[in-house]
Parts: sequence; C-alpha cells; structure tokens
Amino acid sequence: VICTKNQMYSKHIGNRRFRLTITMNHERYRNANTRKDKTWLFQSIMQLIRNSNGDFVHYESGQWYKVGDHIARDMIFATFHQSLNKQKRLKRRSSSVTFSTEVKLLEYNRSFVSVAGETRKKRRLVM
Repeated sequence: VICTKNQMYSKHIGNRRFRLTITMNHERYRNANTRKDKTWLFQSIMQLIRNSNGDFVHYESGQWYKVGDHIARDMIFATFHQSLNKQKRLKRRSSSVTFSTEVKLLEYNRSFVSVAGETRKKRRLVM
C-alpha cells in the first residue's frame, strides 16, 4: 500500500486491494463503539496486508521506505472516513436526483402556454 495523497498511485494494485478491504470492513468499523475496538480493527487490517506479502510504504527522495504502524493506522483511519463520506454523498445525491427529477416533471407538465390561441410548450425537457 503506497501511503501518499498523490492520486497517481490510487490505481496501484495494492491500493485497490486496500480500498476493497476497507469497504468490506465498513460494518465492523460502524459497530466499533470504543477506541479499543477501532484499534483492534486497524491492527487486524494491518496484519492482513502484511501477512499477504504486502506492506505500507512511502516514496521520498527517490527511495521507497516502509512506514511505521502509526502512519499505517492514520492511513486506515483516513481511508475509512473518505470511503464512508463518499457513500453518504452518493446516498444524498441519489435521493436529490429523484427529488429533482420529480420537480422537473412537474415543471414540464406546467410548461404549456397559450400563444395566439394555440397551446405550445415553453421548452423541451431532456432527461
């Protein structure tokens, strides 16, 4: 897992597997009520990655370095929050799309006007 904010490494196979692991553990993270539970979850994710011949690394000054547990925990924590926030945004967006589509349909139905005795549409709605 490459620890960086640079999006260039987001498609690296290790980072994709890491994000998949985070996604698979969303429910466990939500159910972890105490700091001890979350620490245990983070430790188990670190062990899972390290036991599958992986590690957390950082690129600096032309060299790859292994990072310590504290940086790995920070990355796991940040990835959980980014992933959960993304899910929340998608849920809000899907509900707002439904609402906005209904509003557009209402506007479409009300968009007829009378011009010189004829009924014409003001505009065409494209969905």
